[in-house]
Amino acid sequence: MGEKTTVVIVEDNPDLRRVTNDYLKTQEELDVIGCACDGNRGLELVRTLNPDVVLLDLIMPNCDGFTFLETLAKCETPKPEIIVTSAIGQEDFIRRAIDLGARYYMVKPYDMDVLVRRIHDMMMDKRAWSGHKSIQVAASRSLDERITSIFLMIGIPAHIKGYVYLREAVKMVIANKDVINRITKELYPGIAEL
Repeated sequence: MGEKTTVVIVEDNPDLRRVTNDYLKTQEELDVIGCACDGNRGLELVRTLNPDVVLLDLIMPNCDGFTFLETLAKCETPKPEIIVTSAIGQEDFIRRAIDLGARYYMVKPYDMDVLVRRIHDMMMDKRAWSGHKSIQVAASRSLDERITSIFLMIGIPAHIKGYVYLREAVKMVIANKDVINRITKELYPGIAEL
């Protein structure tokens, strides 16, 4: 068993904060090391605890998620991976959060299992880029994980409509490169079968 991924939850809704905390604590590879109800307290936790991952709500009192991200960018402390969680799914909010350093943007309500997968994806990517073992790590990941990682790097969040179809289209082209030349006759009908 490897080192646990440390998580800080910054969420103003006490019920969601508690539910998320309780669920993540059932995951033996994750360690929730702090919770905050606003961005100011969240920044304090990041500075003192140096977590691997921060789950960040956008709409909070005192210091919202955008201010949190802007302030964190100016800090000298190591930067955690950020997953923004918000009830607002507008494109301009998503783009701004990603531009300010968020790796994922998840619209509430979100599936806890998907949240855990996103944390694993981020940490796998981080470890892959951090050393010479990256080729072995990347090779051991599934095709779905590698496609998800590429989509994330180019700014395609997993919650957009049609995400599953886009991923399946990429898999079809990887399996048979000639399909790209027959988009309307094979690729589109293949996706429609899903």
